[in-house]
Amino acid sequence: MRMSARVPFALLLASIFLSAASYLPAGPQSAAAGAPGTPIGKPVRIEAPLGLPAVPIPPDNPPTEETIALGRRLYYLNPS
Repeated sequence: MRMSARVPFALLLASIFLSAASYLPAGPQSAAAGAPGTPIGKPVRIEAPLGLPAVPIPPDNPPTEETIALGRRLYYLNPS
């Protein structure tokens, strides 16, 4: 490869590498109030029907009235 052809090729590789690095996650988010990923609203207790095991709920993502309403809205959304 000629020297003049190496420079644009190196610039192209550098720009691809830098743009790919910008898509990497920033790391774990804090669980502070108002931080992205923190549920909004008061957690709702979900009772399991008689004879079924308890519903597993992750401690960092409890169901709230708002998230349940959003889930219903998205589930019943008409895609057309």
